Amino acid sequence: MTEITKYTNSRFSYLIYFLSCLICVFWLNKMYNLNELPVDTGDGLMHYYISQASWTNPSLFLDHWGKPLFILLSSPFAQLGFSGMFVFNLLIFIGICLVSLKIFMKFEVNLILAALFPITLLLAEDFSKTIMAGLTEPLFNLFVLLAFWMLIEKKWLYFALIISLTPYLRSEGQLLFLLAIVFLVLYKQFKYLPFLLIFPIIYGIWGIFVYNDFWWYITKSAYSYSNNIYGHGKWNDYFVNYQEYLGDVGLYFFILASLVAIYLLIRKNWIKLKFSYLFFSFGIFLGIVLFHSYLWANGKYGSLGLTRIATQGMPLFVLMSIYYSDLIFKKFPFRMTSSILLILTIICFYSRFNSDKFPIYAEPFNKDVISAGNYLNKYKNKIGCIHYHHPLIPYQMNYNPFINTDKIDFYYGSNIEKDFDAKIKKGDVIVWDSKFGAVEAGMPFDKILHLKQLSKVNVFENFNEKNKTVGAYIFKYDGGVNNFVKNKTIFKLKPISHKLDEKIEFRDVYEHKKTPKKLTLELELDVIGEAEVFLVCTDDKAKHYQAKKTELGKNTLYFTFFSL
Repeated sequence: MTEITKYTNSRFSYLIYFLSCLICVFWLNKMYNLNELPVDTGDGLMHYYISQASWTNPSLFLDHWGKPLFILLSSPFAQLGFSGMFVFNLLIFIGICLVSLKIFMKFEVNLILAALFPITLLLAEDFSKTIMAGLTEPLFNLFVLLAFWMLIEKKWLYFALIISLTPYLRSEGQLLFLLAIVFLVLYKQFKYLPFLLIFPIIYGIWGIFVYNDFWWYITKSAYSYSNNIYGHGKWNDYFVNYQEYLGDVGLYFFILASLVAIYLLIRKNWIKLKFSYLFFSFGIFLGIVLFHSYLWANGKYGSLGLTRIATQGMPLFVLMSIYYSDLIFKKFPFRMTSSILLILTIICFYSRFNSDKFPIYAEPFNKDVISAGNYLNKYKNKIGCIHYHHPLIPYQMNYNPFINTDKIDFYYGSNIEKDFDAKIKKGDVIVWDSKFGAVEAGMPFDKILHLKQLSKVNVFENFNEKNKTVGAYIFKYDGGVNNFVKNKTIFKLKPISHKLDEKIEFRDVYEHKKTPKKLTLELELDVIGEAEVFLVCTDDKAKHYQAKKTELGKNTLYFTFFSL
């Protein structure tokens, strides 16, 4: 047994590895609690809603988009609220670290070097976000590592069973299914091939009771190969944006690993090369990246070009890269390499703790949606069903759209006029937002704005993008007669001309140092109550107080801002 192997199995090396994992868990928990809103206000919230509602509506356990096995395993945690989903994924992250430890030990990797593994994962911004957002990628990665562990141990039955479950965690599990067939054939383990069908058969039988369809996994697919509502990008977008899903440290390990692998291949050192493991680990990660690059470049399969998709298989990819890198470090004196690795670990943690990427703060658009949700929450007992597009709306109102179906409805409004009186009743509210409403719901702003059957109730918008409405609009279906809230004044502000160099934030505008500054605004009042309406501009101490009286229709107002 070499000196390196002895040290790898020492208590100190274990302590360094576990300490690294513990610090990562601490950082994840701290950032989660500091975030102003859920990390992923789209898919992350929808997965939470489905998992939570599955106990009320068991058919959701086979929701194709929600990922059946993810729903099954995460549903107990979802009953505790969205924080339960974070706890679930935090436990999954711990599982990833523990399974990886077993593999590092099997490969006799210096655990001081392996201590860089968990922090390398978190340095990839997308990976950290998938943990905090309660998304499906971490659980998929855990199963990939478990399958790899069984492959190393040559436990073919467990290998086949684990692989057969992965398509029900992520659609990319179909790639693992094909890889598993290749490996079982190459290793001449033909008798285990039928076990790849165990869970597809079980889920198929389950589908008969839910959908009356054994082949529901195919027929109920949530994705259309020709779906291109999000447009398309460039072939190299995923490779250019590697920092998002792999990170710089992950890239450095990959470069070292590539050099070592090429050297071992030239020397025909098959024992250290571990070619079959190299093919399995690199094949999954690079295969997913290449496949999604193709989909994004051609606008297929509903591809949005999300870089977090490329975190699938990334932990195993990094693990094997660390294995090959360790072969280099073993060529140098033990104490020197250990000291270097400890310093690198400290630098990586410093980089993560001082990153400006976390915590997550609400952008202006999300603030608008949050404000719309909070506004509706005040009147939710006085209105009918709320038809929404953005998942933040029910989140702010403490609703689950799969449970509170009489109160809130996830609405696709391409045929909204046909839905009046059928699906949308008098007194119901429609919340249009410029992200999901304009794309997924297929409702252009101009279309909904000019529907005579709807009255505009309130507006939460900003003007950060030229010639594009950004924000959330609340409409009520009442035949065009607005009686939502008496004496409620609805208005919007549109800058006409100004001399301010920076973008206009009305709460911050008085902080400009040059004085005086004049701002010309056009104010359009759509509805006016019994009381007179004034637009007021003042500072915190009310030293510079200006009030401008307004009238129904268009108003031109002038304000002067003074530095304090």
